[in-house]
Amino acid sequence: MVSAERASSSGRSPPCRCPSSGQTPPRARPSTKNPNHIIRAVAFVARCSGAATFAYLLAIWVGLPNSLWAAISALVVSQEQLSETQSSLAARILGTLIGICVAVAVNVVASYFAAGISMQIAIGVAICSLVARERPALRVCMWTCLIVLLTEPSVPIAMVALHRGSEVILGALLGGAFHFAAEVALSALTLASGEPPLDDKTPRQNGNSLPTCSSEPSRPEHRKIE
Repeated sequence: MVSAERASSSGRSPPCRCPSSGQTPPRARPSTKNPNHIIRAVAFVARCSGAATFAYLLAIWVGLPNSLWAAISALVVSQEQLSETQSSLAARILGTLIGICVAVAVNVVASYFAAGISMQIAIGVAICSLVARERPALRVCMWTCLIVLLTEPSVPIAMVALHRGSEVILGALLGGAFHFAAEVALSALTLASGEPPLDDKTPRQNGNSLPTCSSEPSRPEHRKIE
């Protein structure tokens, strides 16, 4: 308090507590009393639950043997922001395809050398880990390769790859579709209510904008002496 009065009397603004250069200030979450925040929370719960349930039922309806993977995949790609869900969806599908191709190739080559499943796991995961090391978003390929090699050992590897790939891609697409539909519904609801939408990327605290700091010192005020 004393330092602020001294700074005010000297014509200088009090020191502003800003994060160091190169760091972004922490983003405060919107107030839970904000109606837009409540609506988005309800929409998130509804689309995650709906995507998992519908993916599970649709996988059973089309005859896929393990519909569990479809429900899990629908939840894995569901993120808070639509752009994040789209990125997760693309990485999930591409990583799954890479893992499937590696598993099938390793199994086919290993069959000529009578290599056991342990050797196939070691080689397959090693190849996929090289991809994940360079592209961390595609790390799903590592456990996809493992799943394809270990599930349904009595079924031909090509059929197992087709089943697992179909289940994962089906769930991922449904997770992305539910998120897109939820965003369209929220936009329509916001336009109908006439209220400005709440941007989750805008720092807010209890509905008000957080104070910002300026790196430039304020200029002293020149008072007119009468």
